Amino acid sequence: MPDQPALWFQIVQAASYFGGAAAAGVAAARYLTDRREAAAAKEKENRSRQEANEVAERELQWRRAQNAQALMAQMENDPLASDAMLMLDWDGRNFPQKEPKWTISRQRARDALRVTGPIFTHEEAYVRDAFDRFFMYWEHAQHGIDVGLMAPQHVRFPLNYWAGQMARHPRVFEVYFDTYGFTGTKTLYLTMLGEEFRHRPPQPNGPTDALDPGKTRTEGAPAAGK
Repeated sequence: MPDQPALWFQIVQAASYFGGAAAAGVAAARYLTDRREAAAAKEKENRSRQEANEVAERELQWRRAQNAQALMAQMENDPLASDAMLMLDWDGRNFPQKEPKWTISRQRARDALRVTGPIFTHEEAYVRDAFDRFFMYWEHAQHGIDVGLMAPQHVRFPLNYWAGQMARHPRVFEVYFDTYGFTGTKTLYLTMLGEEFRHRPPQPNGPTDALDPGKTRTEGAPAAGK
C-alpha cells in the first residue's frame, strides 16, 4: 500500500497540472476572442472612416461645383463679358446697350484684337474692354482650378463652347493671350479644346477659318469676313 503523504502529494501535483492546463486553455480562448473583437472593431472603424471620406469628397465636389457655377453666373451677368460672348456668337449686333451704339461684326471684333497697327478707335477700344473682361473670368477660373476650388469639368459648360468659337480663329486669340499675359486663359482655353487641338501643327500667320467650316449666326446682317 503506497505511503499516504506521497499519494496525496501526487494527487495535488496532478490537480495542479490539470488546473494549469485548464487556465491556459481559458487564457488562449480569451486571447482569440479579444483578437476577433479587435479585428471587428478595426474593420468597423475603417468602414466608418471610408464613409466619412466619401461624404467629405462629395461635399468637396459640391462646393467646387458651386464655386464654378457662381463664377460662370457672374461672367454671364457681366455686361462687358456678355457683349464679348455675343461678338463671338453673332454677326451684326449693336453694342453696347447704351449710346453710342456700334454695329460690330465678328470680323471687326477680331480686327480690334490686333496687337499692332494703327491707334484703336472708340469702337475697337470697347471691343477690347469687353474681351479683357471676358478673359478675366477665364483667369479666375484657371486660378480656381490651380488651387483646388473647382475642376475643369465644373466649367466645361459653357467655356468649351466659347473655346470652340475662338478656335475658329486661333491665331487671333492666342497671340492676344500671349501678348497681354492671359496665361491662365490660354491654359484653360486649350484644356477645353482637348489634347488633339493642343498638339496641332503651328498655325499660319493671321486669322484662319480652317476650323470654321460652317456658317456664322447673323442678326440683321450677313456674316462678314468669310
